[in-house]
Amino acid sequence: MYIATVIGSDDYSIEVQLDQEGRILDANCDCPYTGGPYCKHMVAVFYTLRAAKTQQELKDSPNNTSPIIGSHDSTELVKLLSKQSKEKLLNLLVSIAVDCPEIADRIQAEFTVGYGEKEKWIKLMRRFIEKAMDRRGYIDYHHCDQALQGAYQVLERADIASNEQDYVLAVDLLLAIMAEMVDLLQFADDSSGSVGVVIDEVTHLFRQISDEMTAENIKGICFQKVLLATTTKRYDDWSDMRFDLLTICVDLVTSSQERAQLEKVFDKVADSSDYEKESVALLRYNVIQKFDGEQVATEFLYNNRHFSRFREMLL
Repeated sequence: MYIATVIGSDDYSIEVQLDQEGRILDANCDCPYTGGPYCKHMVAVFYTLRAAKTQQELKDSPNNTSPIIGSHDSTELVKLLSKQSKEKLLNLLVSIAVDCPEIADRIQAEFTVGYGEKEKWIKLMRRFIEKAMDRRGYIDYHHCDQALQGAYQVLERADIASNEQDYVLAVDLLLAIMAEMVDLLQFADDSSGSVGVVIDEVTHLFRQISDEMTAENIKGICFQKVLLATTTKRYDDWSDMRFDLLTICVDLVTSSQERAQLEKVFDKVADSSDYEKESVALLRYNVIQKFDGEQVATEFLYNNRHFSRFREMLL
């Protein structure tokens, strides 16, 4: 059992229980969030635990030839660094960045503001993915978590953007992570489900952001971005992820014009399997609830009772 405190506008206590493989068995937070199984405070702790696990695995790996650097108290480091001149610190930072491209990418991403910031974070994410590849461009089971380190750093930045109410940047970053993870599944051994965990965390943060957003103009911008992403070919073979994004669109849609756009996408993706037809019908049911009220939604529910999930809802 891991117990942590996340400090923000208020301090929240988080408890996380993991199994021997590092998978999440249970997690609790004393914040008031009820929009999904995981709040942002739990996700922050997940990031920290995963980063610690990945670092330990790299140290324990028999193929690891890098020197093991002992952990330091950040307070002591702050004291030491605060005594140095700006020039000396700058020279040290540049020297470290030259030796480690990932650090150089992180610095560029952290200090790029506005136009171009998203691209810097994507570059960082891809840097870790490429580093984990073998000569054939494949990522084996043992290097999959290493490939995801950049994605977790981008997730952290998206969470910060959300806390700062920079929702457009947060959505841009989450869409970028989702796209990279879907592409990664084509050439990585994800037997541990690590890529799926990242995708789940992206989805949870998406839902949290959509719950927090109140300005309709910002919702409209984010709606268009997510809706456009659902129409890309990369999701043709990953319908569950497409439906995750369409669910976000349902959360964000506010106008009849946006609803019409969403319905067009529903029509396109409902032409395949019975599963996809049922999934689209469920999304349509949620849209009807939102715009037309419970009576119309109940009629729609009854008219689609040939789907198993609709029958369950009618019971």
